[in-house]
Amino acid sequence: GYVAKLEDKIRIRDKFHYFRLLDLPIESSTFDLNFNQNNLQPPLTPELLEHTILPIISSLCEIQKILNTESECQPRIVAISQSSPVKTSIQGIPDAYKVLRDDIVPWRRKYQKEMSDLEKQEKQVDIEKKKAEVMESSARTEKEIAEAAKIRAESQKLEAEAAQLRFQLKKEQIEFVYTLVEKLSPDADKVERLTLFTQLLPQVETLALTNPEIDITDSQESDKK
Repeated sequence: GYVAKLEDKIRIRDKFHYFRLLDLPIESSTFDLNFNQNNLQPPLTPELLEHTILPIISSLCEIQKILNTESECQPRIVAISQSSPVKTSIQGIPDAYKVLRDDIVPWRRKYQKEMSDLEKQEKQVDIEKKKAEVMESSARTEKEIAEAAKIRAESQKLEAEAAQLRFQLKKEQIEFVYTLVEKLSPDADKVERLTLFTQLLPQVETLALTNPEIDITDSQESDKK
């Protein structure tokens, strides 16, 4: 079987996740994830576990179960530690890892600008809405009321633009999952493909469209450069 001899890094915005594949058959490999935020040690808090670590691990484990239903070996978290920085070790997700590395991460790279633009737009919408709320609550003169209405209209325009960006990105993501299903199950019939699509869509969305930015760099590729 394939013997993994590489160390992969997943960057999640200002955090860094390292996947280390030991010199073991890929079916029994252990993945170590290191989380780093702004080059500082992030505290292992319930919020970090709930909002950053567990959604990624859960989606990878679910994808593994979906792709390998016949395997008796279930994905499992070996350890979550506060070492430098937070490290999570997972076993039993070789198929999910390959999908992440070969399909999901390249898709994210392709649409990185669109996702960045959407994030900036949504932040600006939030700022403008709060400004409008403050001005509307304190407006007394006709001039102040008119200015508040102007800011409210601008925030609504920005919100509509953000919704359009979000819709287009969602559309691209759905098309990507359809393509992924065809790649993973080329001989499946329509019903089987629809079932697989329904199962994969929320997991891929967690890894591909949610706020954390994911990037993988194979150390083997780096060594060749």
